Amino acid sequence: MDAEQSDAQRAVNFFSRILSEKYNREYNSEYCSTQLRQPISITYDEGIGSEVFQDNDDYKPLIYNTYQMYLVKGQSYLQEDIEHSRRQRYRLGIKLVRGAYIRSERQREESTGNTILHGSKLEVDQAYNNVLSSILGLMAKRRSSKIGAIEGTSMYVGASDKDRNRAITHSLFCPGHSGHDNEVNLSLLIATHNAQSVLTAVDCMKELSLPRDFPRVEFAQIYGMADQITYSLSNQGFNVYKLVPFGPFEQLFPWLLRRLEENQVRSSGRLLVVDVRV
Repeated sequence: MDAEQSDAQRAVNFFSRILSEKYNREYNSEYCSTQLRQPISITYDEGIGSEVFQDNDDYKPLIYNTYQMYLVKGQSYLQEDIEHSRRQRYRLGIKLVRGAYIRSERQREESTGNTILHGSKLEVDQAYNNVLSSILGLMAKRRSSKIGAIEGTSMYVGASDKDRNRAITHSLFCPGHSGHDNEVNLSLLIATHNAQSVLTAVDCMKELSLPRDFPRVEFAQIYGMADQITYSLSNQGFNVYKLVPFGPFEQLFPWLLRRLEENQVRSSGRLLVVDVRV
């Protein structure tokens, strides 16, 4: 589900939760048929044990919600949904973006007197990269607990003490529920043309011993924008998507202009061109 301007985002989040809770579950069909003797499409019930639900990394959630990190409330929106998905036991699909309604949001700030956006590009970049690292840390912790259950260890395989500490330093999310962090079930689409954010993700995945082709982590760029980043990621074995825009010119052109503005390097006025080296 695509993000909207801040005055409509709460409604989008509400419908995303409803749809995710319904469609982003992978049921254990064998257990349901042999133990519960109910169809797979059983209605969720607080009394149903976790054995009803599968935890397959290859499972693709149907619904992704978009979280805009240029919003001051962007992180809290995501934190609320992560906690909701943990309680209701569904896979939360996260599409992480910076945001593209800068002009209209600034106008809304002026008219309402409310602070909607972070004050600078640096603050937005920091918010994006911090949230990105925290999500990957939660994923690594969950993966480690699964490996530990199989191999009799809770260590991050191949990771140093420093890297393990980074993995569990995720106070951005689920405060007060650290004992349940292994229950957080996430898939992440890193939708960015920012090379530094891509490098942050690549380095973090390496430090946390997350495979390059880890099915829960995917990158995405728009066709014709930052193609060199897309190709570098693909050549290195990461999961990458290209968005191909199409539609009537009068609708598509303003959309593309917003993305060009969003992905411009303020200091130089030129679009970012860089290779991703891993």
